[in-house]
Order: sequence, then C-alpha cells, then structure tokens
Amino acid sequence: MTMNERMISALFRVGGETGRLLGPLRYTLMDVAMRASAVRDPGRLARTAENYLRSPFASSEREARRMALASMQEYGRTLADFAWASAALPHEIRRNVQLEGMEHLDAVGSGGGGIVAMCHFGNWDMAGAIGQTLGLRITTVMNPIGSDTMTAVVRNLRERNGMEIFFADDAARGVLRALKRGRFVAILCDIPGEHGPTVPVQYCGGTVQFSSAPSWFARHTGKPILPLACWRSGNGYVLRAYPPLPVERHETDADVMGRIAGLFTSLIATCPVQWYPFHDIFEQDLSQEDS
Repeated sequence: MTMNERMISALFRVGGETGRLLGPLRYTLMDVAMRASAVRDPGRLARTAENYLRSPFASSEREARRMALASMQEYGRTLADFAWASAALPHEIRRNVQLEGMEHLDAVGSGGGGIVAMCHFGNWDMAGAIGQTLGLRITTVMNPIGSDTMTAVVRNLRERNGMEIFFADDAARGVLRALKRGRFVAILCDIPGEHGPTVPVQYCGGTVQFSSAPSWFARHTGKPILPLACWRSGNGYVLRAYPPLPVERHETDADVMGRIAGLFTSLIATCPVQWYPFHDIFEQDLSQEDS
C-alpha cells in the first residue's frame, strides 16, 4: 500500500472504532458533515433534487430538494456504517439485523451459488458484512470510487471483510470462475457508468441504463439471479432476499433487467431517501433533446 492508502485506511480504522464507541451518535455527526458537504457542492444537491423531481417519489420542487438533502445524509450514514462494520465483531453486526427471505439464499446457496442483483439503495456494503456473518462466500464486481487511492482503500477493506473483488473492466473470467466454485456474485445493476454493457430499462420514473451483466452471467452459467437489498430501519438493518429469477431462453437482457428494475423501483418507493441518485442517471426524452 502507498503512504496515502495507509493513511486513509488508518482513518477508516479510527472511524470504525469511534463509531463503535459513539453508537447511533455517529449518525448525528455524519449528518452534520453531509449537510456541510451539500453547501460546498450545490451542483450535486441540485442534480439529486432534479432526479427526485423526475421520479414518482417527489411531487414538488420543494419536496425533491428535501429528499435530495435527506438522501445525502443517508449516504453519509452508509459511509459511517461501512467504517463501523470494518471494526465491528460479527455479533455486533448481527445484533440489530432483521433477516427476510433467507430461505431463498439457502436454496440458491445449496444449488451451487448464483448472481446477487442489487442497486444503489440502502447499504450494499452492510449487506456484504452481514452475509459474511452468515457464512456466505461473496464475490463482487467493483467500479472505481473517486481517486485511485480511495478505490484501493475501499477494495482493501472489502477484501479484509472476506470478499473476493474484481473490477468491472476485467471481471468476466473471474466472475465465471467464482460461479463455478459455487460463490455468490454480487453486482450493483444501476448507475453502471462507463464499465460493461448496459440495457435501457424503466426505473424510478424514467429510462435508465442498467448493467446487463446479471442476465448475461445467468444465461451463460444457468445460475439464478437473486435480487437482494439491505437498508436501515430504526437502529438496525433489514436484509431481504427475493425469490430467485430464472432467465428464460426467449427473454432478452432488457426483459430480465427490466423485471429487476421494476422490483427495485417498488422497494425504493417504500423509503426513497435511502436511494442515492447523485449523478445524471436518467436518459433524456426525445422531446427534451429536440427542445
């Protein structure tokens, strides 16, 4: 590790231990930090509010801006919990977790693993941490996060938590090997950026490019796709596994990912401020392009 990576890793460790001492108070401190971040980066807040306004979750500009600020604060809590989980013991992670649909995880696991489809909702890293306490063997596909240094630090922390990591640019062979070894391969489907093939789907009120990787891997391996989500509820978390989705031969990647997008849209509607639409995620309508 470079000097910068060691420094940031040390900060995460300090943050994790501090989070253990503070308990829920870590959220209060992170809320203040994220409100300050919103002031320093008004463009990000404006983009997020615009996405909420285009979604079915906000009925006015004022409500969209309120949701955008709340979303930024919730993302800060996600970061706080990521640091906390890196220092927490397994029984501390499991203490306030509500498990739903574990029979689907068990069925897929006993069948030799599968593809776990997730979205940028709630806390996907906490899902991984909880999964480790359940004894799941998890492989995940990761996009760069900010700078090269931050990407390396996050990768290191995830690997320390027992995950196998591949980068999206060169993940196919590693993911196929992981599936053959009976592992769970977790893929974030929405906001894939410039990494990997995508298909347009209807998601949260507009057309969004989703990664087609879950459908492609399922088609080529015969493994099922297991939609999964993890979000904060009260002082704890809910981890929910949905029934596995087989990929039929007649279905296109857009058909499969469209089903997943619809499921996630319904889930996000129950707690829209734990959705993190910080980028320009919606495609422009033809009428908007013409204008």
